[in-house]
Formats: sequence, structure tokens, C-alpha cells
Amino acid sequence: MRKNLDPSISEQIDKMLEICRIYEESGEIDKSDELAEEIWGTIPEPKYIWDFYPQAISYGMMKSHRDLQHPKGALRWIERSRAAYGPERDDMVELMAAMIAFDAGHEEEAMLEFDYQYKNFGKSIFVDEPARYQHSYNIWRNQK
Repeated sequence: MRKNLDPSISEQIDKMLEICRIYEESGEIDKSDELAEEIWGTIPEPKYIWDFYPQAISYGMMKSHRDLQHPKGALRWIERSRAAYGPERDDMVELMAAMIAFDAGHEEEAMLEFDYQYKNFGKSIFVDEPARYQHSYNIWRNQK
């Protein structure tokens, strides 16, 4: 079972996350990423024993980079997210990582993960996600 952060640290992180969100909404991914790194540094070591914040921050930054078409910036957040949700495989994290891989030009890697997810969860994996992923996967799958 993971531990809860001290409430004073949680409050500090929550305030910083609100500013981070404002940067993201305005498309300022570099400022958002810089602040997210600062927030990440606020989480005491070892980071992955804590509940909620390591998961929410790392996955949120993966998604933000994906949404803003900035796949290179997502790379360190992918590994952090895997560690935060691990040690077992987390399908949500792996699906987002595949979308980022697709956007970075690693289409085969992405398609293999999409295929794994599709076989296990069906087309629901693409609900609320940009259409480019399902469209490309459908083409890939039909060519197999």
C-alpha cells in the first residue's frame, strides 16, 4: 500500500499543478514541463512509494505532451509513469506510450501495442482519443 504525502506538501503541489495546467491550456508546454519538473522534485524520495502524485503528474505530463504534439518531451514522463504505476504493466500507461510512439514516427511499435490493446479491450481503447490512432490502426490491421 502506498503512503500519503504530508498535507502541506500536497497543498504546495496542488497549487503548482494549477499553474502548470494554466500553462498547458495556453500551449506553453516548455513552461508547463519546467514547472512539472519542479513539482516532481517536490515529491520526497523514494518517489514511487507515494500515492497519487507520482502517478497523476507523470501520466498527466505524458498526455499533455501527446495532446500538444510534443512526443520528444514525453519520453522521460513515460518511464516515470511506468515506474509510478508499476511494477506490473499498466495498460493505460502503455496505450498512451504507444500513442506517443506513433506521433514520434515509431509506427510499428505503436501498432503492435494498439493491436495488443484492441485484442484485449476492443475499440473502446480509442474512445475519446484523437481519430488518427484508430484510423492508422485500422489500415495497419487490414493490411495484415
